[in-house]
Amino acid sequence: MDCALPSAYKSLQASWNQARTLPESFPAYLLQVESSQPAAWRQEIEDTMGLATTGLFDTHPSNGDRIRRARRAGEPGVFHLDGPATGLFADFEVLAKQITVLHYAEDLGIPMATVKLVPLSGNPALVQIRSTTESND
Repeated sequence: MDCALPSAYKSLQASWNQARTLPESFPAYLLQVESSQPAAWRQEIEDTMGLATTGLFDTHPSNGDRIRRARRAGEPGVFHLDGPATGLFADFEVLAKQITVLHYAEDLGIPMATVKLVPLSGNPALVQIRSTTESND
């Protein structure tokens, strides 16, 4: 999902500039942006994810280092889940909307009094903006 963030933020900026609208659920929007990427893009990320190494000033291990350590440990793991991680939450959609507002206000500094939060479904403006910004990359 990290790789989809630049594209998602670019389209959010366009949506904000054009109509002061933002998706009411950023996690759902990010998932939509990621799933709309070409299969070759996703395959390239999957193929190269394990190659990264942790830098000297990184605060967390790279995905590559995490994968290598897990394989070296040879352990079966302590948590197994078949299905999306959203199943771990009683009402993920409500939580996602609350976190979205906090993300917009606190992380991105958007004045929420001026924002129109819109659902993803049936909102051609967000879809159009996303496809327009992606074609300009």
